[in-house]
Amino acid sequence: MVIAVVWRDINRFDPRIGDIILLKQVSVHPYQGRSLNAYDGSQIVLNPERDDCLALREWWDLKELERNGGLAEFDDDMDI
Repeated sequence: MVIAVVWRDINRFDPRIGDIILLKQVSVHPYQGRSLNAYDGSQIVLNPERDDCLALREWWDLKELERNGGLAEFDDDMDI
């Protein structure tokens, strides 16, 4: 689990469970384990349209289907 605290752009930043958040130009600091600090040049991109992020989205969606039993109907079709 990752917990994020956003101190800027809070009116425009409204992620949901399963959203992909790309943080550009942030730095890692050893605070309570690890923390990411964003500065003036940092960017927060919600659900970016990049190949690596789209692959991550597909993986997440598949795991959610498995977790919720959404693939059980396909298992029945696979019986020989």
